Amino acid sequence: MDDFLPTPITTVDIPSQPQLYPIWLQAGVLSHLGACIRSVCPNSSRWLVVTDETVGSLYGATVVNNLESSGFQADLVTLPCGEASKSLASLETLWQAAQHHGLTRHDGFIALGGGVVGDVTGFAAATYQRGVGFVQVPTTLLAMVDASVGGKVAIHQNRCKNNIGAFYQPHAVVMDSDTLKSLPSRQVAAGWAEIIKTALLETTAIPNDIAQLANLMSDHSLDSTHSRLLDIIARCIAVKQAVVAADPTESTGHRMILNLGHTAAHALETVSGFGLLHGEAVALGLRVACHVGEQLGVWSPQASLQMDTWLQQAKLPCSVSEVLDKEVHFLLADVLKAMQGDKKSNSSGLRWVIPTATSGQTLGAVQIRSDVTQHQIQQALTHIGIG
Repeated sequence: MDDFLPTPITTVDIPSQPQLYPIWLQAGVLSHLGACIRSVCPNSSRWLVVTDETVGSLYGATVVNNLESSGFQADLVTLPCGEASKSLASLETLWQAAQHHGLTRHDGFIALGGGVVGDVTGFAAATYQRGVGFVQVPTTLLAMVDASVGGKVAIHQNRCKNNIGAFYQPHAVVMDSDTLKSLPSRQVAAGWAEIIKTALLETTAIPNDIAQLANLMSDHSLDSTHSRLLDIIARCIAVKQAVVAADPTESTGHRMILNLGHTAAHALETVSGFGLLHGEAVALGLRVACHVGEQLGVWSPQASLQMDTWLQQAKLPCSVSEVLDKEVHFLLADVLKAMQGDKKSNSSGLRWVIPTATSGQTLGAVQIRSDVTQHQIQQALTHIGIG
């Protein structure tokens, strides 16, 4: 039995949750997954490991074997790859598997994969027997810096992104940076979109690291144990951790700042039939939000140029023309209609998260605005090539 317990990089304190949950981040920590879980769920005996076809073929057997060597019973459930798995059908599959394998309230689900697997698995854990154990084991850069931390779990409904879901914090997050070695370049770039979003929310070393590391990551010439890479992941986690701790269920509105770039991004994902990766849509959504900010007079053209440089360094699209080769087509009317279903809307209409940095100011602040006009939205969408 593996008794070695690595040291977490941090613990997350959520006021509405009775106990802290640890986050582990290091190369090779997957080989100690059982010990990590034992430390937070000492009374559990069985875990259902949920993954997708790609990740399962790479790490599924390793994870199951490690859990069994740590004294757990473990079973693997494999979902199809892609956003289509964030569905009621997938939830039914997971609920039935949990019942078939005899999961009790002391047991739980492990999400092994990217944001899709994490979201649907977390929703299954939140709803099965009114809540069972939940451990996030993200294997993509995007999931490590964003999706696995914060407790948002969801599925899609009627082509509406994350329309059905809950807030359900994990019992632990275990990140093995070695899994990043298996990512294709497009998935790596998608992760950098959320890093760039975080860079717009704070003013520490993240912006400088983007210039130094993004190209290396996309070219697979940066080792997963690189100290700066681990540091930038940790910095992104710290930013999200602070926001989530202050507003765990988005009841005050503060947590909305994490949706910077997502108002347009979710609509673009929907219109593309999820042909766009989430990070690619976020990159385009950031450009839309920044252009709206310019029209409102709270964001400078110089700051937009800086963000565009980051996107280019990370090999992310700056316009829809750069993704048309993926057979993705956008019509202005379709994108505008998809925005109306945004779950951040209220009686005043769409609520936009807008970055603020006029001439002479530093980055690191945003505004939540409900006064963005239809004309301004259309102008911003035209800016990325829709119209």
